[in-house]
Amino acid sequence: VDLPAGPLGVAVGYEYLENDGYFTPNPLVASGNATTNTALPTSGREASDAQYIEVNVPLVSDVFLVHHLSFDVANRWTQATWSGFA
Repeated sequence: VDLPAGPLGVAVGYEYLENDGYFTPNPLVASGNATTNTALPTSGREASDAQYIEVNVPLVSDVFLVHHLSFDVANRWTQATWSGFA
């Protein structure tokens, strides 16, 4: 949409992200018979859903002492979950 001061800008989007991680120690370390700290197997997952919106509204352009003036607002919503064991 073209406004008198320039085009209106709008962006919306969605992102799903999932990360898995795991650690499997050497059997000697896991048994506790090593000279280092004992470490047990562990794994986990992080997942997130995110939505975002951004709006840019040009207010004034090319007037005395103002090349370009706009109003910009943006927001992002994220819901994250973590699961796993140690």
